[in-house]
Amino acid sequence: MKNNGVIRLVSLIFVLAVVVFGGCRKVTVTQEEIRAFIEDYEQSAEFLDRQEASNRWQFVVTGYSDSLEHYRDLAAAFATRIEWYSQSQKYAGLIEDKNLLAKLELIRRRSIRGIIDRSPAVARLMDSLTAVFRQFQPVFESKPDTVARLEQVLASDSNRFRRQDAWMALAALGEQTAGGVTQLMKLRNRAAARIGFNSYYDLMLSADGLDKSEYLGWLREWDRLSAEPYRRALDSVARDLGGENLRPWDIDFARGNLNPVEYYPVEQQVPRLKSTLMGIGFNLDKWPIYFANGAIPAEDPSGGVIKVHIPDDIRVATALAAGPEPLGKLLSQAGRALYAAHINQNDFLLAQPPAPCFEWGMGKMMKGLAALDAWKLKYAAIPEPTIIEAAARRRFMLLHDLRLMLVHLSFEYEMYKNPTNDLHQVYRELFERYMMFPYPEKVKDWAVQLDYIVNPVGMQNRLVGAGIAAQVYHYLMEKNGAVLDQPQTGEFLANSLWRSGGAQTWQDLLLQVTGEKFNPRYLMEYPGL
Repeated sequence: MKNNGVIRLVSLIFVLAVVVFGGCRKVTVTQEEIRAFIEDYEQSAEFLDRQEASNRWQFVVTGYSDSLEHYRDLAAAFATRIEWYSQSQKYAGLIEDKNLLAKLELIRRRSIRGIIDRSPAVARLMDSLTAVFRQFQPVFESKPDTVARLEQVLASDSNRFRRQDAWMALAALGEQTAGGVTQLMKLRNRAAARIGFNSYYDLMLSADGLDKSEYLGWLREWDRLSAEPYRRALDSVARDLGGENLRPWDIDFARGNLNPVEYYPVEQQVPRLKSTLMGIGFNLDKWPIYFANGAIPAEDPSGGVIKVHIPDDIRVATALAAGPEPLGKLLSQAGRALYAAHINQNDFLLAQPPAPCFEWGMGKMMKGLAALDAWKLKYAAIPEPTIIEAAARRRFMLLHDLRLMLVHLSFEYEMYKNPTNDLHQVYRELFERYMMFPYPEKVKDWAVQLDYIVNPVGMQNRLVGAGIAAQVYHYLMEKNGAVLDQPQTGEFLANSLWRSGGAQTWQDLLLQVTGEKFNPRYLMEYPGL
């Protein structure tokens, strides 16, 4: 009996040893298996991206597509497969091949975004909230009105009380959306926690190739650099408007007519686009970029640039109108399209931009050309006295818009950090700190920011993109003495910045071509980007 007991004990020890040591044994994965995983992802993602983009284009230019919802559903089912994220994360720790590592990182970043934003609960709430935005009708002076007309009141009505009423009527949308926006934040945070992130905010910065501590440092630096110039400009504008403290409903009126619409007729927008790009070495007609009139929904993240297949099928939906803003958008779209058309990579993943901020930066490179005084003199034929007269007010508005962006970005960080806080009070404190004038009580204007719903933790890509463009401008000014009407500008962009696609991080690429790491101070040299 004693021997049987000893035998059972030895057998048990042997079995436990097999389990323990077998479980600790390192699982070996061959490069061939990792390549097969990447190829499987690329083939499926490329097919779905192309089909969804083609059908979205059809919908944008015709108003109808019988297959768009079908391919969106397929893309959602593909994007929400957790194994894409978990496997890419695991494989990245097992290899050293730089090309494969770059692809795995791009898969990881694409998949963590899809896991949450394509999930049914989040998607349903997003759709519900965007429907509220579309259906909203403000009430002004006791009767229903339109958003467009109230925006006109804010921009041109000299009666301050009417402007206040118009602003409050538009802000009333926040009462309808605040609860849903808060619930959406909580849903996203819970989903992010399930895959190991402290918050959805942390997840999205990772997905967009941004280091959180570094990025928050940039925000602090932009705050530091802009605070005193903004304060001086704010005091000057307040004196111009009668010496009273500004309020949110005064800003559009203070903006005034900085770039008179009559200098930007609709029939000249496309010719000026083409001649501006020709001046820096790009003949737009020679590239596979197709323009068509189309209405881009506010919630569409493409910004009207639909990349059916990089680099040989890029489509741009334009809403041509008179004025400097439509021209700026057109130039930005053309810059993003030209960038995509110049990417020289055979693989689907490496043919994608390294990060959204870098793609936005390339658009802002082109948009910024029309903000230069030299462009206004030559291409828009605005008289020099008119340009000089508006310079101080333009500087104020650029600083105002930068600091308002800092409000929105800082609030979004705080919102995901603790969505159970009194978000109105958080927003109000941030607004008054950055904008340096009072914000009304009990108004949930923060909840009317559509970006928080459809472009979550995405606004920073436009600001960082402007910083990237400003650094490139600074480099080209030092090297060539000018950016506008310099063929070297286009040559530099095409050969040094655009060809590599996603093969390099944007930080490494910027360091390589400009000789220094991303430096936020250059945005203060070119705030119009």
